[in-house]
Amino acid sequence: MIATGFHSTETFELPLTLTDGLSAEEADRRVAVALRAGDIGARELSFYLAGLAESGGYQQLGFSSIELYAETRYHIRPPTTRSYVATGRAMRELPAIDLAFREGSLFWTQVRELVRVATPETEDEWIEWAAGRSARQIAAHVARRRKGERPADPSRRRISDVWFRPDGRMNAAQWAKWTAARQKLEAELDRPVSDAEMFEHAADLLLGSSPAGGVRRGRPPRERRPGGPAGTEGHSDTGPDATRGAGPRRVQVPQLPGSPRAQRPP
Repeated sequence: MIATGFHSTETFELPLTLTDGLSAEEADRRVAVALRAGDIGARELSFYLAGLAESGGYQQLGFSSIELYAETRYHIRPPTTRSYVATGRAMRELPAIDLAFREGSLFWTQVRELVRVATPETEDEWIEWAAGRSARQIAAHVARRRKGERPADPSRRRISDVWFRPDGRMNAAQWAKWTAARQKLEAELDRPVSDAEMFEHAADLLLGSSPAGGVRRGRPPRERRPGGPAGTEGHSDTGPDATRGAGPRRVQVPQLPGSPRAQRPP
């Protein structure tokens, strides 16, 4: 027996026994039932994961982030968890889209794309426009519009956009710090934040000290010679003439085993 979440009371039987040799009509009916069950499950996941993320309930369960909770408990990859959370949050503000889903007018794949751009003021127009269109068509249309824009608004061409994929791994401590920073930024912006936005905000912080956008130059750190007294960092010359601006300096070059003896300059 499958029951929906949010405000719906829809229930139906989902048989666990798989049967070969069904007629095309019966197989098609079971495909529809299975797809609807999956859609309802995705809606439930979005709703409750968003709730746990906003309330911090994952911490009460012993986890430092909603992504770690979902991955450890239910093997949901972090990007998928963030997608569920973002959709669940948006659905709370879009009752018309949620109603269209509950009535069976929209599939979950369509809902997931519509909530990226729809607002309470525009959701009715998006629902009407999405009727009869596939999730692929909706995604292509949404990709060229910003949150709050309407389906009939002019398209924003993004053909010239070039994308790069940073490559790197984080250990547990680095990931915890990254997650905490994301949660802080999401709380400040009151919306989900992608990894790309996180990188952008981090870069802005590093470059923000220069109005022109460049990196503010500073004196490179000096290295202290092993065994040298304080204040001799970065100096390799010795003797009474080793003063700043005293002319050419002689540098002691270490002799490598098996190499010809280095000649000192005259």
